[in-house]
Amino acid sequence: MEIADIMGEVVGKEDPKELITSKGKETKRLAILVEDLDNYRIGCVLFGDMVDQILPYLDDGRVEPLIVVLQFFRPSRWNEKTSVQSHFDISKLRINPDLEEVRDFRDRRLAAIPSNLVRISQVNTNNSHSGADELKRGDVTVNTIEEALNSTQVIPSPI
Repeated sequence: MEIADIMGEVVGKEDPKELITSKGKETKRLAILVEDLDNYRIGCVLFGDMVDQILPYLDDGRVEPLIVVLQFFRPSRWNEKTSVQSHFDISKLRINPDLEEVRDFRDRRLAAIPSNLVRISQVNTNNSHSGADELKRGDVTVNTIEEALNSTQVIPSPI
């Protein structure tokens, strides 16, 4: 399994969602958008306690950068987009940790973007196209169950 560590500023968020896992456990899901010093952005999905951990920091109108360090997150590719998501109990979320690297990152972000601007915007990660659109474009293939079970191709999970 591939895992990744990422440091960046939270620049977008969705509203948290309640969900029930395949094992019947109630949990929460929150999608955020993280940006690095080169202005590259990646979507990140947090589950469970991490949602409760970050929610108090996601105030509307925030003007100070919210820096996160995501450790042991699982990369995922879906609909031609790469994102990361927390993975069970191994993933760690650090919020504004007092580390030299984080202080340097914050200083560089503040030098590039004035601190009087709203820093976190509301985003919607729901895609407007459907699975039928993907079939029409030929982006996905249709197999029988037997073909899928015998296939050696690994299909990434949606986020």
